[in-house]
Amino acid sequence: MPIAAVGFLALFALDHLLATDFTALSARTLLPQSIALELIAMLAVFVWLARRRAEEPRALVWALTGSVFALGLLRLVSYLVPAYFGRPFSAASDLGLAPVLYHLVREALGSTRFFIAAASVFLGAVFLLVALRWMIGLLWRLVGERRYQPIALLAGLTAVGWTLAATDREAEWTPKPIEVKAAGLLYEQVEQMFRAESLRQQYRQEIARRVAGRSGIADLGKLAGRPVLLVFIESYGAITLSDPGFRERLAPARAYFARRLEEAGYHVYSDMLVSPVIGGGSWFAHASLTSGVRIDDQLHYDALIGSQAPMLAGYLARAGYDSVAAMPRMEKPWPEGRSFGFERIYTEAAFDYAGPRYSWRSIPDQFVLETIHRRELGHVDRPRFLQYVLASSHAAFDLIPPVVEDWGRLGDGSLYRDLGADAHPLPPGGIFENEPGYLAAIDYDLRVLADYLAKRLSEHGLVILLGDHQPPLNRVLSAGERSVPIHVLSRDADLLEPFRRAGWAEGVLPSRSAAADGMETFLERFLTGFSTAAAPAAAATGGPSTLR
Repeated sequence: MPIAAVGFLALFALDHLLATDFTALSARTLLPQSIALELIAMLAVFVWLARRRAEEPRALVWALTGSVFALGLLRLVSYLVPAYFGRPFSAASDLGLAPVLYHLVREALGSTRFFIAAASVFLGAVFLLVALRWMIGLLWRLVGERRYQPIALLAGLTAVGWTLAATDREAEWTPKPIEVKAAGLLYEQVEQMFRAESLRQQYRQEIARRVAGRSGIADLGKLAGRPVLLVFIESYGAITLSDPGFRERLAPARAYFARRLEEAGYHVYSDMLVSPVIGGGSWFAHASLTSGVRIDDQLHYDALIGSQAPMLAGYLARAGYDSVAAMPRMEKPWPEGRSFGFERIYTEAAFDYAGPRYSWRSIPDQFVLETIHRRELGHVDRPRFLQYVLASSHAAFDLIPPVVEDWGRLGDGSLYRDLGADAHPLPPGGIFENEPGYLAAIDYDLRVLADYLAKRLSEHGLVILLGDHQPPLNRVLSAGERSVPIHVLSRDADLLEPFRRAGWAEGVLPSRSAAADGMETFLERFLTGFSTAAAPAAAATGGPSTLR
């Protein structure tokens, strides 16, 4: 093939890597959408050097290869994070989460699959680097041997870009003749890294203003010291109701859930809330709900922890409650828990679990509920606030524990060794396509929670059940909907009056499949609904829109 034709293909491939809009991929993007200014700059440098030397500048070519590779990787990550987690990528905060992602993927895939995936990624990266090195070296040869050919090729590509931009202005896909996507993205990320501390300080100031506006409304006298349970159900998303197939599959479990609650004398109200994230990042959702501030990245989270702002557990502690956190997937100590207001924290080791692990190497949620119940609600000497972060419905949804009918048999969990598991091997699409496993996991949690509330919990307290975010399934991620169901229930109907007045639907089915209010709105509703003091005017807080 003539070198000019091969050079055209090299230019075409490099331009796509640096300038293609990944969010608008289609058959039409086989045409050049725009010309990358970075590519023009590379050719200009080559033209200038070619006039002064004949041999290839190997160090420069390798430096350009590494730079293009890094820019392409940055662009890919900046596309994948919003697509799979519903928030923008920020190198200033997200690079520190790389170990978390590593452990999540390793545990989700298992040792063999992870090794294969890691080897594939490594080989793919090596192949891409070699291909980029060859393409950039070819451009040097083009400039050196046929000095004016790349100028003609570039002019042709630019002409195509101009033509498409001029003739397709009414369409959603409108290319630009010249783009600076890659370098512009790098500039934004570097700027964020330099501004990280100033951003944290800005967030702390906003948090302080919000907290100041809440003063005087948090006596929580209407709770009358009754227990409060807040249960986060991993990946329990609106997809379980909005998708007809998912809704039908979970109808028996939801009917069982409703029947058991009704038989046990519970009143229930349900609604939807918007999670700050989708597919992952559970701790951002937990922080948003309990702090009253929308937390959607690590900088926000760090600012919240450093602010010493009172949160739900802290407000309840002020009202005389003993605040306890059940964190069965927390393998290390969780010092941030003190910032959230918890007096005692049960991390993984504290459960003394002797049975097998299930999806994401988790302890069965039923065992978690029973252990905390025995230790914390069996001999109550003061009001209790219990926050559970359940994990049996965490990706990869591959091993679902069985429901044990006799809760008294759970013991140290060793009985699970003889009970097996509901196995859902990962399909070819991996965790993002494991819909049967996801549905089985949510089915399990609905049945376990129904049994726990009906059989074990006898107090007339307040129970809050909700999802942390939508599941990491392609069906969900493509739609981008972040809503999660929330249910409040109690045997005392008067405790649910704030939610009835707010228009929540009676029963276990929300009246809508998508939410209007974010998780961050819950805390203020809770404080004003259960406190005897009057709420301050909205102007004092700056209104909900003042915070992200």
